[in-house]
Amino acid sequence: LATVTKMKANREAWNLVTVFSAYIVVLSIIYQRFPALISADGTPVSLRLPTSIEDVRFLGEVLHHHTSTHYSTVLFGFMACYVFLQTFSIPGSIFLSFLGGNLFGLLPGVLIVCTVSTIGASNAFLLSSLIGRPLVLRFFPEKLQQFGNEMDKHRTHLFNYLLFLRFTPIVPNWFINIASPLLRVPLLPFAVATFFGVMPQTFVAVKAGVTLQQIQSPQDILDWRLVLSLFGLGLLSILPTFPPVRNAMMRMVGQDSSKKAI
Repeated sequence: LATVTKMKANREAWNLVTVFSAYIVVLSIIYQRFPALISADGTPVSLRLPTSIEDVRFLGEVLHHHTSTHYSTVLFGFMACYVFLQTFSIPGSIFLSFLGGNLFGLLPGVLIVCTVSTIGASNAFLLSSLIGRPLVLRFFPEKLQQFGNEMDKHRTHLFNYLLFLRFTPIVPNWFINIASPLLRVPLLPFAVATFFGVMPQTFVAVKAGVTLQQIQSPQDILDWRLVLSLFGLGLLSILPTFPPVRNAMMRMVGQDSSKKAI
């Protein structure tokens, strides 16, 4: 049985590599069609993913001109890169969130980043549902079992629990994405909870991008106050699932939870 599981995992790993390679080809085509980038001093610039605050500042300065003259091209390239990182759980999307605020402004930036975060997470969800089970069972069997036990406890209020998970850093987002389809989580509530669940931290990151000159490192905005705020939002999201709170809310709307439907 272990040998069969290993063989399935190896086969699906190659399938994942194939999908990854196909996406690289798509990104390469987008890159080739992107307008030539020129820095302020007239030096040609190679487009690459930002990995630091300084990279975000530099790319923001270079791309600002093209945002006004080739808005749709810059927007599509930004979205494609963000979805790529989210789909394959590659670190670095926080810097793209900064860049989104710098290029598109606060409200459009928040909506764009929330949208591409949801698309990328949904892609990871679908990939895992199609080819991910052998890989997850091989590399994360205990983690999947533990997460499944918790998911079963909250099955009757699944949407609230998914919101709670997105608000708080208790379970890594990449694992939520790949484990959810294996635990019979429907795609629609998963996607909607992702969109609204990532909105608070997205707002903070995009707002930081709007005022990028004042930011030296991600630690300047991702401090303990933000973490406590996210935990607070997470607790608010699951409060209606507790019987006393749920009963009180039902009484407020004129329903008696102790009465059974006839």
